Amino acid sequence: MENASKALMMAAGILITILVIGAAIFMYRQITAPEKEKVEETRIAQIQEFNNPYLSYEKTKVHGSELLSLVNKMRDYNTKIDKIEKYDGYMPMENTIKVKTPGKYIFTSTSYTIEKLSQEIEKAKTIQDNKNYGGEQKLDRLVGLIGEYSIVNGNISTRDKFDKEVKEKLGLDPTKITVLDIQKYAEYIEFKRKTFKHTKTEYDTNGNGRITKMSFEER
Repeated sequence: MENASKALMMAAGILITILVIGAAIFMYRQITAPEKEKVEETRIAQIQEFNNPYLSYEKTKVHGSELLSLVNKMRDYNTKIDKIEKYDGYMPMENTIKVKTPGKYIFTSTSYTIEKLSQEIEKAKTIQDNKNYGGEQKLDRLVGLIGEYSIVNGNISTRDKFDKEVKEKLGLDPTKITVLDIQKYAEYIEFKRKTFKHTKTEYDTNGNGRITKMSFEER
C-alpha cells in the first residue's frame, strides 16, 4: 500500500514536471514568435532596400546614359563583395545589354556584360580626362564641330579651317586635338543617347531575394 502511494506520488511529480516543461515551451514560443516575425520583416525590408534602386531600371525606355550608371553601380557592388568578408555567400551581379547598331571605334560589339561595357567606359573616360580637350562640355562641342567636316582615315581635308575654329571657338590648342579621339568620344555620346528596354530581371537562387542579373536590349 505504501509502495503504491509512493509510485502514485512519483507519477504525479513526473506529470507535473512534464506540464511545467510544456508550459515553459509554450510560453517561449509565444514570446519568440513576434521576435521571429520582426526579424523576418527586417530581412524583407533589407531586400527591398537593396533591390529598389535596380528595379527603377525596369522600364520600356532606358537611356544608354542610365545603363552606364547602372553598370558602374553593379561593378562597385561586385568589387565590394569580393573584398569584404561579411558579404560571403552573396552572388555577384550581372548585366547583359544588346545593341543593334555597334560603333566603329568603341562600343563595337552587339552584346555587353558589365566587364565589357566597363572597358568601353574607361576608353571614353581616358579621353574625357585628357586636359587637352578642355573637359566634357568642350568635348561635346568638339564632337558637334567635327561632324561638320569630311573625315577620311582619321584626317580632315580642310584641317586648317578646323584648327582655326577649334582655337577661336573653343580656345583649345588644335595641335593637341586627335581626330580619332573625338570620333571615339562621339560614339560614347551616341551610346548614351540610345534608348533601351528592360527585358529580364533575375534573383539570387540561394533564396536571399536579391537581384543578381538584369538584361536590356536596344529599342
